[in-house]
Amino acid sequence: MKILLIQHAKENIESYPIGLGYIAGVLLGEGHQVYFFDAAFESDSINSLLKVIQEFKPQALGFTLMTSQYSEFLILMRQVRARMTYKPTVVVGGAHASADSERVLRDGLANIVVRCEGEIVAQQLFYALERGDDFSQIKGIAYLDKNGNYVQAEDAEYIENLDALPKLPYNLLKIDRYLGRIHGLPVVNIQTSRGCPHKCVFCYRGPSGGRRVRFRSVHNVLQEISLLYKDYGFRAFNFCDDILTLKRDRILELCKMIIASNLKIFWTCETRVDCVDYELLSYMRRAGCVCIHFGVESESQEIIDKLQKKITKPQVKEAFANCQKLHIATLAFFMFGTPWDTDEGIRETIEFAKKLKSTITVFLCAMPYPGTQLRELFIESGMHVPEDYREYRQFIEGEYTSSTGKNKIKRDQSDVKNICINATKEIVKSQILDVPSYLRLVIEYINLYGLTNFIMRVIKRFYLMTGKS
Repeated sequence: MKILLIQHAKENIESYPIGLGYIAGVLLGEGHQVYFFDAAFESDSINSLLKVIQEFKPQALGFTLMTSQYSEFLILMRQVRARMTYKPTVVVGGAHASADSERVLRDGLANIVVRCEGEIVAQQLFYALERGDDFSQIKGIAYLDKNGNYVQAEDAEYIENLDALPKLPYNLLKIDRYLGRIHGLPVVNIQTSRGCPHKCVFCYRGPSGGRRVRFRSVHNVLQEISLLYKDYGFRAFNFCDDILTLKRDRILELCKMIIASNLKIFWTCETRVDCVDYELLSYMRRAGCVCIHFGVESESQEIIDKLQKKITKPQVKEAFANCQKLHIATLAFFMFGTPWDTDEGIRETIEFAKKLKSTITVFLCAMPYPGTQLRELFIESGMHVPEDYREYRQFIEGEYTSSTGKNKIKRDQSDVKNICINATKEIVKSQILDVPSYLRLVIEYINLYGLTNFIMRVIKRFYLMTGKS
């Protein structure tokens, strides 16, 4: 069967879509013909996609959908379908498709939603599609039957042995064209585990993600790093696990193996402040870790608890202090716009962020995504939640001003975005005035960005503070 996998979002140029990559690996292993199209590298994505479809003549199209990018999918597929001479089966997966399956199907541009992990489902589904077989008994999917009724199959089982996943088809994905950089070097994503056991209210943890965590073996992970290092020339990696250090001894072993292998690499990861300690961090630094992303969210322990984050401020302070001792750059995420925010609390969070002295601080607008508990909390608090998917892009960019109907809100989202922008300026100013931290920050920035990119970042910060363009 000919299958065209499509990355449709124009801004996704930092790294290849790893989810579609694994699907491609499975389908190639089953003998299907697979082509990968990335709209991010096309100036005219509609005509470019139509040309690929005309030449490749796929029998099925595959997409991964994220909520903030769903409106792009709708625009692209409406125009493409209107100009196609035939209609291949459109299969979609990803967090948004899983969280809002029926609405996605009723929008009329997708035939089948894969709600669970895609590899096993894809193996069975495309086999059935190729032969024209009945797919109604395949677990993990949703579709509309011939009468227009929504049908949601039983959830598929999770993939237990992640080592059994196929090797990613790097050549098909053309991974060397993506623009992400660590230490000034091209970066590639690696996933060593799946799932997250926590219940943060702002995260969607449906059957496509899950709370039961499964791990690849450290030997399997090191093999992938070595392959990318030796055969593709990569020296920089981003571990895209939800919580890389959830299983402490596993990452400690991986770091020791990287050190023993003499692979000179640079890497970043995301984890929690309660999942690191000084010894582990010291081995991570020796193994090439140059930056760790931590979700802090708020200064208020009450808000942290309501977000069900299950961390404490002492844990936050200790994790950041340990990273600073080891010159590991840190990226601290904070969230404004929750139902519990007050002007006083926002000010206290900004001051807390200054004292934390993270290398980079990011303030984000709280997003009531479909399928999250936060969305329900927004509704209960009388706050606006997007109904039209275009609003999610406006929510992110701060351009949305709510209507004044039944959903009266405490603060327009555009105000929250402005608060985030002004808070960022305050952090930059505090770093400029914090002369004693200069040496540490310079070391961390150069480790993370490389010398040339560090200089460019300094220039950008100057323009941020002066308001010049």
